[in-house]
Amino acid sequence: MSIILTQTDALAVLGATKLIPKQNTARYANSQLTGKTVWWCGTSIPLGDPFNNYLPVGSPVLQYPNAACAMLGAKCVNVAVSSSMIRATNAAGNYTGFFWSSYAWALSHTIAEKNYIIANWSTVSALLTGSTKPVTLSSADQATILASSYENYLVPYLNGTYPMPDVFVIDHGYNDYWEGVACGESDASFIATPGSLTDRSCFIGAVGYIMNIIYSYNNRARIAISGHYENSYSPFIYQAQNSISNLWNVKINKLWEATQWAYNILMPNSQPLWATLPYSLYTALPTTQNT
Repeated sequence: MSIILTQTDALAVLGATKLIPKQNTARYANSQLTGKTVWWCGTSIPLGDPFNNYLPVGSPVLQYPNAACAMLGAKCVNVAVSSSMIRATNAAGNYTGFFWSSYAWALSHTIAEKNYIIANWSTVSALLTGSTKPVTLSSADQATILASSYENYLVPYLNGTYPMPDVFVIDHGYNDYWEGVACGESDASFIATPGSLTDRSCFIGAVGYIMNIIYSYNNRARIAISGHYENSYSPFIYQAQNSISNLWNVKINKLWEATQWAYNILMPNSQPLWATLPYSLYTALPTTQNT
């Protein structure tokens, strides 16, 4: 049985209704996006920290997609899902070795595939990893899995259920890469162009699959890739994103160039910060802490 969730239901189960967009007067009055709508999918990176788990008490919730759209006078439909990926399977065509939530919340799954995961959880979960993996799925777990299908999060914005967005942004890559590493896939395979540009068993193909869905409804749709924030620690992510941009002739925001993030640069007197949240979350990264 297929279940199509309403926009309110789909956003609610993943907490998106609790996202508080940055309140900001548009800085660019002549922006071409003024009054437009931007649909933005991705991982915890564009999702940010919607529940202020790590920011100081009273801090505003700042998702950069929402903030950027606010500055341009646009509305942001931020459907990013923490821990999710975009690909449907691994290179072998199954899910062995994936972290449980990355697989269960994968965007390119159909509703029918989500229902299979739910109905066969005991079998499926045995091949997935993660200490937080539930033994049985609660009703909330099931709703979360169902909501994360592109048929619930994307198609309603294409088929007339809700207004067609003016721009679609795909902000995936990080989790797809590391889940591939966990499954024993090589870096070369991650950046390789698949035989089919809509092959959901790899990152490049899964992004192509979602883009093809969008184009099937609107062949003039404007789609953009949001690039990774760095290009040194995980260089294959930005390389794959660049490849997608070239293969489909779509724009890419090379975020790694804007942030100038580098792991070999030392910040004087920064070591004390690594003992506090949220910085302490990243102490496992291979970077030198300067005293």
